[in-house]
Amino acid sequence: MGALPEKDYSPYHSNKLQEQHISMLQEVVDERKLIGARFYTSGVPNAETARDTIGHGTHTASTAAGNYVKDASFYGIAQGTARGGVPSARIAAYKVCHSGCKEADILAAFDDAIADGVDIITISLGSFMAMEMRYDSISIGSLHAMQKGILTVHSAGNNGFAPETVSSVAPWLLTVGASSMDRGIITNIALGNGKKIDGKSVNAFKMNGTEFPLVYGKDVTSNCSVISARLCYPGCLNSSLVSGKIVLCDEIKGIEEALNAGASGTIAKTGKHPTEAKAFISTSETTKNIDAPLPDITAPGVEILAAYSPVAPVSSNYISDERSVKYNVLSGTSMSAPHAAGAAAYVKSAHPDWSPSAIKSAIMTTAWRMDPTKHKDAEFSYGAGHINPINATNPGLIYETNKEDYIKMLCKIGYPTETVQNLFKDNSIDCSKLKQVEVTDLNYPSMAIEVKKGVPLSASFSRTVTNVGLANSTYTATIDKSTSDCNITVEPATLSFKQMNEKKPFVVTVKGDQVRSMISSSLVWSDGVHFVRSPIVVYPKSLPIGM
Repeated sequence: MGALPEKDYSPYHSNKLQEQHISMLQEVVDERKLIGARFYTSGVPNAETARDTIGHGTHTASTAAGNYVKDASFYGIAQGTARGGVPSARIAAYKVCHSGCKEADILAAFDDAIADGVDIITISLGSFMAMEMRYDSISIGSLHAMQKGILTVHSAGNNGFAPETVSSVAPWLLTVGASSMDRGIITNIALGNGKKIDGKSVNAFKMNGTEFPLVYGKDVTSNCSVISARLCYPGCLNSSLVSGKIVLCDEIKGIEEALNAGASGTIAKTGKHPTEAKAFISTSETTKNIDAPLPDITAPGVEILAAYSPVAPVSSNYISDERSVKYNVLSGTSMSAPHAAGAAAYVKSAHPDWSPSAIKSAIMTTAWRMDPTKHKDAEFSYGAGHINPINATNPGLIYETNKEDYIKMLCKIGYPTETVQNLFKDNSIDCSKLKQVEVTDLNYPSMAIEVKKGVPLSASFSRTVTNVGLANSTYTATIDKSTSDCNITVEPATLSFKQMNEKKPFVVTVKGDQVRSMISSSLVWSDGVHFVRSPIVVYPKSLPIGM
């Protein structure tokens, strides 16, 4: 993606500045949006086009850098002006997935994107679990991109909110999870007794006020067990018994099976089974989400309206759906990664000389802090917080990490010299000759450590910040006092800078009694104008999900 003209986008002025910036973005947008497209066919001989046939790539690309479009909607749902994170940016597309995503194709696409001179890479695909970095094409490709000054933004995965569910863990990546925003989409259900229920779906089909018989999955099967039929498992529903009816299923995946079996509508049960014999499903409508962003993770990824390929099926698993749309509503970390990529491009446009780690630091340390009382897994769920692109252009201080830092980290965690040489394409690397450093001392914008359960806590984190705010400034450290299970200190507690790009080191020490559950706190450096926040997380070894 390209960059915007240089300009002072300081977020600490009035909202008028933001309005002026948006106006400027609109002025520089033109029709030359997609400037290149490549496709990769390793093991897929019939894949001969870069065209998006499933809609996913179009959706994510337009979210990152789509132009302004008035009156965009999905059949009137979520109607308004749509735009990507940085509408003035250009897009180069690299199609690596056909019937699966081949490792060789992913690496080839990274190589091409680097050679093409892109500024930011966003990638909304990945494995179901974290892989060793040396065997992971995305980790390797993004490492090469980092060495060329390119930040890679990657989806965290869709396996839940708890520990050990993030599938993207390389520290040079910006890993993004999905959170909500202040617009929700609901679908009302009217039961035969007049009771109304707010449902959660995106429904554009109209019933025109007609009520249909309501049947339970287990009552319209002829060849499945009760449990399987209640869940509306594939092949369980009898088409002759569901035709002209609304089918109730115990699992959301059953919705597609019921529609494919010929049902007039379907409801996924989340509570008590409604016994009323008839129901009416309305089309979806938007509503104000007063609780957003939910304490999930870090960027908008729930119910996102964005451009969609007109040749792609609107409902991927509803085989009878022949609709064609220009916009669609999708959810997942695939949708959140391009939001963060747009934010990264926005920061890079204001600071074209910043390194990938500087951009990543700015985005993390200026994020809105989410409410840990709403989710017990805290930072394991939402990372540093919810992205705040405006503030990220003026973070005050940044944590920079360079190639040598990553080399020392990989050597420390036990990677052989030959492996590290291969990863960095550098035969001069020798792990045995490098100064041994703790992994916790990687100059990262957050601080986390796993400790043995039941053992007295004693940990430290060495960090260095670079001044990118005001030339003459003094920052004072503040520790979140809500954590009473441990004692956290910062030395020195005050950092004074005399010039721009000056660096200052400090050490955070955490001490306490035996750790039995996760400890979540934060460090904030402030000069009265900037607030540079870093999460601090201590967790016991083998932390159970939900702790």
